[in-house]
Amino acid sequence: MNNKLEIKKAQDTLIDLSFKNERPTLQINCSFRRTEAHSINLLTIIRDKEHPTLLSFEHQQLQTIIDGTGVHNALMAGFDAENKLIGVSFFNQVGTGTFSVLSQAKSVLIFPQEQFKFNVSEIQFFKLVRDGMI
Repeated sequence: MNNKLEIKKAQDTLIDLSFKNERPTLQINCSFRRTEAHSINLLTIIRDKEHPTLLSFEHQQLQTIIDGTGVHNALMAGFDAENKLIGVSFFNQVGTGTFSVLSQAKSVLIFPQEQFKFNVSEIQFFKLVRDGMI
């Protein structure tokens, strides 16, 4: 099976982040991409390192290989098929070599670590407010 499938063009979209605690819902603008690839390279996807990127995996595999080689100071929140948070990864490559994450997430939100003033593990789920693909 070919895992080098096309990653569809990025579109801007709005999402609501809901939290586990009493924190109010946060609406953010992000770049939104869909892909059927089950192996991706984050550096080729992140359009703007200061702008969040939401990536939706539309393949039938159980896991996605996410190559974070060269990504510095970024967080990745992983979500299941119901958009509920299932995990958080930190990318901070400062040396040489490769770094990859094997994820069961159906979508991931990648953003600079310093961008938001909340603990990423407090996210409960996200909701697509405006799908830029429409």
